[in-house]
Amino acid sequence: MDLSRRAPLFIFLGICLNCLGSLITTYFPVPLFLDSNGTILAAVVLGPWLGGFTGLATNLILGLIFNPTFIPFAVVNTFIGLAAGWISQRWGYERFWLPLSSGVFLGLTCAILATPIAVYLFGGLTGAEGVDKMVQAFYQSGQEILSSTFFARILTNMADKTVGAFLVWGIVLLIPTAWRGYAHGPGAALGTGEPIVG
Repeated sequence: MDLSRRAPLFIFLGICLNCLGSLITTYFPVPLFLDSNGTILAAVVLGPWLGGFTGLATNLILGLIFNPTFIPFAVVNTFIGLAAGWISQRWGYERFWLPLSSGVFLGLTCAILATPIAVYLFGGLTGAEGVDKMVQAFYQSGQEILSSTFFARILTNMADKTVGAFLVWGIVLLIPTAWRGYAHGPGAALGTGEPIVG
C-alpha cells in the first residue's frame, strides 16, 4: 500500500498521541507539555504540510473539547509540524543526532513563539500547572512577567521537545522501513519509503 494512503492513519495516531500527552500533564502536573509528540511523528513520516495540519488539528480539537486556551497556541503546534517535517525531508530521521538537534531547535523556537501568546493573551499563566508554577517562581524572584514566562517556557520546551523528539525517533526505528516515509532518508518517496538517489 502506498504510504500516502496511510497518511490518515498517521494523522489520526498523531492527534491521539498529542491528546494523550495533554491529558497526562493535566492529571500529573509535570513541567512539560507532551502535546506535540504526535505532531513530530506525523511530520517526520509524512512531511511538513501534513505534520503542520496534525498540529493545527490537535490544538483546535483540544481547544473545542477541553480548554479554549489551546486554540491560540495552534500556531506553535503547526510550526512544530512544519519544522519537523522539513528537517525529515532534508536529513531523514533515523540518525541519532537528529532528535537531539531537532529537540533543541524546536525547544528554542517554540519558547520564542509561545511566550508572547502566553503573556499578552493570558498574563503568562495558561493553566498548564507545572509550567505555571515555574513562571510564578521566576516572577516571585523579581523577574518581569515577560522574562518569567520566557525563562519558564524555554526550560520546559527544551526538555519537552527533546524528550518528544527521541520518543518519535524510537518509534520510527520500530516501524517497518516502508512505513517510514521521509524519515527513511532525504527525499524519501512517500510511495515506497525509499530514499531518492541522484
